[in-house]
Amino acid sequence: MGAVRLHRGLQRLAKEGLESSLFRHESAARITEAVGADAYCFAEIDPESVLATNYVTGNLDRSGAPLLYFNEFGQKDFLKLHSLAYGPVSASSLSMATGGRLEKSPRYRHLLGPLGLGDEIRAVAMADGRVWGFIHLFRLQKRPDFGTDEIESVAEASQSQALGIRDAVLRSSAPANNLQGPVVVMLDDTNRVVEATHLANEVLADLRDPDEPETQTPEIAVMMAVGARVRSLQSAPGQPDVPVAACVRTRAARWLALHASTTTSDHGSGRVALVMSPIEPPTTPEAWSARYGLSAGEREVVEKMLAGRSTAQTAAELMISPWTVQDRFTNIFAKTGVRSRRELASLLRP
Repeated sequence: MGAVRLHRGLQRLAKEGLESSLFRHESAARITEAVGADAYCFAEIDPESVLATNYVTGNLDRSGAPLLYFNEFGQKDFLKLHSLAYGPVSASSLSMATGGRLEKSPRYRHLLGPLGLGDEIRAVAMADGRVWGFIHLFRLQKRPDFGTDEIESVAEASQSQALGIRDAVLRSSAPANNLQGPVVVMLDDTNRVVEATHLANEVLADLRDPDEPETQTPEIAVMMAVGARVRSLQSAPGQPDVPVAACVRTRAARWLALHASTTTSDHGSGRVALVMSPIEPPTTPEAWSARYGLSAGEREVVEKMLAGRSTAQTAAELMISPWTVQDRFTNIFAKTGVRSRRELASLLRP
């Protein structure tokens, strides 16, 4: 599959309205074929904390996931998520980063190598300056390393992937949340749930990865527990730990704020308290544009309205006619089910 064909296909796929896990599976499968990878892992990212909230995988043994989380939180290594998200390069391969010496990477020595994997491409999927996804592509050890053209193909595909994830996450309206307040679970040093408050197990079930619905502890909980233990070890004596925090949309489209911290009453046994609290869904322009299917032009006039601009001011600033502004609002009213700009403002404002 050529790079141009791949890019156009992913652009179309991002507009099909697929649920996030289905979109990630389909887009990752296409990229895997295009660059000759043997396995993939594609994470959905909370753009506020830049933490992975769930994963889809193909041809990959997930038993080593806790080692991956420890590597990300607690080890110096090449191509870490935060370095790709905030650095000058959004995609690269482990072979390129290590100068062809994969063994320089702790992740390769302790995780990829024992699994029979060789080179790895990592890339962040960004849109509007925010990270929405993180893809890993792997080749088996017996195969050649990824080349520059293959890395560039993955990088060029990343924006379409980000838009597909972003719109899937923000599109659906959240149902009424049956949680009246926070729920808490206690995880032991093997990340097994040992205590839970009322409704906590129901919330955990809703957080499980679609690919692994039967696991007791969701991957997001395992990852945050590992991160909390690393932060506890890194904290200065006498200083409180900074909780690992993320905002997550569950499989039922409910929104939760998650906070994980180690406990102090078990003499360092590695227990972690995970607090899960209901929150309102995002009300950013990206959120309501995706939720109501607004076009770029419709989003522009809504943003001008929320900033207090009149029809004439909006037309002048966007260099369109007042009639075009009115036509866009007519379409917006039909999509959102309101009848006036005042009602629209009440619907969209935080």
